[in-house]
Amino acid sequence: MSDEKVIDFVSAREPHVHARKEQKVKDLQQRFEACLPMKKKTVAKKKVKKRKKNKK
Repeated sequence: MSDEKVIDFVSAREPHVHARKEQKVKDLQQRFEACLPMKKKTVAKKKVKKRKKNKK
């Protein structure tokens, strides 16, 4: 056999396994989004409470 055509199946398989895992994560996110829609977080302005001055 020639050494030129040696294939490492583990390294050739990694991108495909990673792509499947990424697709699974996206699917789960879509399912959760469908059941529990996430609200976009709005930045609320803080109201500053005025303190009463105590007269002594």
